[in-house]
Amino acid sequence: MIKGPLLGELEQAVLNYLWDNGECDAKSIHATLGKKRGISLNTIQSTLERLFNKKLLERTKVSYAYIYRTAIERGELINIWLNNMIRALKTSKNEVMLSAFVDLTSDIDIEHLQELEELIKEKRKQLDD
Repeated sequence: MIKGPLLGELEQAVLNYLWDNGECDAKSIHATLGKKRGISLNTIQSTLERLFNKKLLERTKVSYAYIYRTAIERGELINIWLNNMIRALKTSKNEVMLSAFVDLTSDIDIEHLQELEELIKEKRKQLDD
């Protein structure tokens, strides 16, 4: 079970790359991310190894290289992070959590805000039943 590991900026970039592009090897990731950032293939390989150890990636050995793929969907990991954050904030005053949530929603467009309102309506209905 993934408890929502903390990720560095490069780890996040590698995960995003794999979510967007599907499975690939370290050299492919390095060609896109590593060269742009001026980092070595070894750094990309170390990052992939860390993500694998955190159970966020799966891998298959093909010849002398590993092919990596995500072990979790982007939305699932975000849900884990948000649930952990909400649980942590619940120990303090609820106003703090609600205020932070409202601040986060201030940057979304009207369409997403309407989706959020619908989700709140559904949750209220579930609670009333």
